[in-house]
Amino acid sequence: IYLNLDKQITYVYKGSNNNWNLIKEFISSTGIDGKETPKGIFSVTNRGDWFYSEEFEQGAKYWVQFMGDYLFHSIPFDESQENIVDYTLGKPASHGCIRLAVEDAKWLYDNIDNNTKVNIKIEEVYDAMRKGILPKTSQVAPSQITTVFSLIEGSR
Repeated sequence: IYLNLDKQITYVYKGSNNNWNLIKEFISSTGIDGKETPKGIFSVTNRGDWFYSEEFEQGAKYWVQFMGDYLFHSIPFDESQENIVDYTLGKPASHGCIRLAVEDAKWLYDNIDNNTKVNIKIEEVYDAMRKGILPKTSQVAPSQITTVFSLIEGSR
């Protein structure tokens, strides 16, 4: 799974090193300023069909966990699980999780195995990874360059 933060799109690939095929892409909504979605490489660890947050007074369907309380999940619902409270997709709107349309969250929930890698990047870093080169250091933070280098080395 690759999430492009700039484009707010989640891409799902299938394959192996140097032979990846795009099988799905989903319009997404990531964290707002101050509650940013974490960047890096993670692994899917768990899943569930519903959660509700008293703190935010909303819940979501079909969650897939990739780090601590960070999840892929549906757009948010009220406690009844019937009424959508925010339809926003395509721009940051969450508390750090990655929101998807209900049918897209269900597809991820049904089809992505635990231990699947999740890469959350800015576009420049992803492009560099795809091309096997590193971007100019002035364009990205040192931690992002280290992550890209690790990805490139890991694919050899």
